[in-house]
Parts: sequence; C-alpha cells; structure tokens
Amino acid sequence: MLHDVLVRSGATVVAVSGDSRGPAWGVPVLDDDELANLVARTGGVVALGVGDETRRTRLLEWALARGLPLPPLVASTATVAGSATLGAGTVVLEHAHVGPSARLGRGVVVNTAAVVEHDVVVGDGSHVAPAAVLLGAAEVGAGTLVGSGARVLPGIRVGDRAVIGAGAVVVADVPDDAVVTGVPARPAGAR
Repeated sequence: MLHDVLVRSGATVVAVSGDSRGPAWGVPVLDDDELANLVARTGGVVALGVGDETRRTRLLEWALARGLPLPPLVASTATVAGSATLGAGTVVLEHAHVGPSARLGRGVVVNTAAVVEHDVVVGDGSHVAPAAVLLGAAEVGAGTLVGSGARVLPGIRVGDRAVIGAGAVVVADVPDDAVVTGVPARPAGAR
C-alpha cells in the first residue's frame, strides 16, 4: 500500500528494507545499514510502511538517530487541513482525512479511509486502522492501535499502548495498556 502511494506521488522507490516484496517491485531488499548508507549517498528520504506500532517506532527512532530524512507522506486522495500538524515519518493513506488543528505525532499511520477530526491529538507510533474515526478533540496516546471501523467519541482520552478493538465505540476514557472491545467499548484485558 505505501509503495503505491509513493509511486502515485511521483516518487521513485529505489530499495526496501525487511520486505520480501522488493524484487516483485523491481527494487533490491537491503538490510537497515545498507538502506541508511543509500539514503545518505543519494539524498533520498525514508518512508515507514510497517504496521506494527512497536516495530515502526523502533525503526523511526533508528532512522532519526542516523539523521535520515523522514518527511510525512500524504496520499494524493487523502485530505489534510492546512492547520493540522504531522510528525516525522507519519503516513496518511488513501481516502483518509485529517481535520483542522489535529496534531499527529511521529510515525503515526492514518490508514485507508480513516478520519481524524478537528483538534484530535494522536501520539507517536499510533495506528488509526482503516475506516476508524477519531472525533473532535479526542486524544490517543503513543503506541496505540485504534482498530478498523472503531469510533472514539469527542473529547475521549485513550491511553498509551492501548488497543481499541475493531468496530468498538469508545464512550469513556481508556487507561494505558488497556484493551477494549464492543459497543459501547468495555475492558477486554490488558496488552
């Protein structure tokens, strides 16, 4: 998916790291150090296409520590308000929307057709899965997964490293490391 977004934006993908699909795309698969050297030599940029929040955050920190450029990437069919802020390595995929004054941290994924409304804050390394909706002034902590089709109501706070199950409707604050599911969302364990 990220490969398609990059190509449609006019970028040339010259290599991938840790992805066996590279040869199918006609590009070499490099280890992390080879990729860092290539980016440094060519003046290229790095795009993070890893779905797992923990691994994506680790790769983000690795790239930032090496001074590799990690600009936000926005698909051509996505909309991002001019007053929204996107952190390094953040990706907004096809048909997603990021509203006015929303603030997305570093390494965030706003996946296909997801909606991040006005004044929402999303912490570093979080993933807003396909068709999930974060309504006005909601807050999502770092390293959190908001599952596909889930809804977080206005002003609700979701803690760090939490998991919101697919299709859940969050009507009350969610603590750090909690897993919630259902309508309305109820505790289903800990991460």
